[in-house]
Amino acid sequence: MALIGDAAHAVPPFAAQGAGMAIEDAVVLANFLALHRDNPATALAAYEAVRKPRVTRVARRGAFNRFTWHAGGPVAFARDMILKARSEDALMADFDWLYGFDAEAADQER
Repeated sequence: MALIGDAAHAVPPFAAQGAGMAIEDAVVLANFLALHRDNPATALAAYEAVRKPRVTRVARRGAFNRFTWHAGGPVAFARDMILKARSEDALMADFDWLYGFDAEAADQER
């Protein structure tokens, strides 16, 4: 049995990735099951090995975003100054790892 999405790893909504994680999970799991048709245990182990670091990183980013966007006082002031100093392209590039993940290629890691 494999759990995917929020059933496996609920993430806070501060990275807008709950549904994204479920879709990624489904694609990666399907690819590993197809790759290891005769050995579902191997497929499930590979799925977990690939997904766990990714989901952990996404959850950490969500927690960081929660802290950052809901900060007050000096932390909010520093946040605002940093955001003003960065270009829009630089800000967007910071999220390439999050929103540009290629679930189809994830099975190549194992």
